[in-house]
Amino acid sequence: MANILRIRRRTSGAAGAPSEIHNAELAFNEVDDTLYYGEGTAGAGGTGTALAIAGPGAFATLTSAQTISGDKTFTGAVFVPAPSAGTHAVTKSYVDGLVGEVATSFVVAGDTGTGQTITTGSDTLTIAGGIGLTSVAAATDTITLNLDNTAVTSGSYGLANSVATFVVDAQGRLTSAGTSLISIVTGQITAFTEDAQDAAAALLTDGTHSGISATYDDANAKVNLNVNDFTITLA
Repeated sequence: MANILRIRRRTSGAAGAPSEIHNAELAFNEVDDTLYYGEGTAGAGGTGTALAIAGPGAFATLTSAQTISGDKTFTGAVFVPAPSAGTHAVTKSYVDGLVGEVATSFVVAGDTGTGQTITTGSDTLTIAGGIGLTSVAAATDTITLNLDNTAVTSGSYGLANSVATFVVDAQGRLTSAGTSLISIVTGQITAFTEDAQDAAAALLTDGTHSGISATYDDANAKVNLNVNDFTITLA
């Protein structure tokens, strides 16, 4: 009958390497399914170093599910299948293909002109400042529109003896501003002469008179004075 060769083994208890292992001795721990080899230079009765050399507890398996912890660096190409769940690994070409398939586009339009189609991932949407406006990409996801300065100096215009003057462009902006002294001749004032005549005549006709009556002839622009009739008695 053939002899059966057996090695040390642990069927229950703690996982990990045996606390004592001899040189060139094999020991298998069935708790974590790891095969250990006694490595060292001690004598036949000495204790070596337990080196994990095989078993799914120490090395990755080819077929069964297994969790591997720690960082792993691969120098060659790593081939992965098409993922079927959100936690599965993918390749760059797979992701690029999906991004290309789901690329979206939208149409931008203005008050005038033809609407333009923007494709995300390839086109750049530029918000340009129009007349009197400047656009600035000041921060991430932020476009700021600034109102351009004109040649007008900020301040107050016009005084008691002067009037403010302005020049306005087609967009309603003040392009220049200043102050002009008030200088008006009588001919530029509507009904100035008539109003002056009426005011002067009123000074006479509205006053208090004794023995004289005053009337204003507006049509002929004159004031008529009349001495009242009086009676003289001779004794």
